[in-house]
Amino acid sequence: MSAAQVLAELRRRGIELIVEPERVRYRAPAGVMTPELRALIADCRPALLALLASEQRPRSAKCDSCGAQRLRANLTEDEDDGRLWCPECLYRRHEDELNRRRVGRRKDAMGGAGA
Repeated sequence: MSAAQVLAELRRRGIELIVEPERVRYRAPAGVMTPELRALIADCRPALLALLASEQRPRSAKCDSCGAQRLRANLTEDEDDGRLWCPECLYRRHEDELNRRRVGRRKDAMGGAGA
């Protein structure tokens, strides 16, 4: 069984792996962790560690617009370019877009003349 399959099975059973320096611990509901599962974890420990490390994302990140450090959960990722936006910058960006549309409509209504 591959490390990804072992991890998927552990998660399906509600078992959380906790990576610490030099060891892997687990948190599981009572009676769920079996000797067979422990053996699977031991057999693919290096691959599990690599897989878990690749999954980890930093808890905080910077807004790509203003540079504010925020919890990653409070930042919105742009679908087009992957940039991260804090709520304030996202709001300003939305407002700027609305204002550009309003100005464009006014220009159209005036026959293309300046607003």
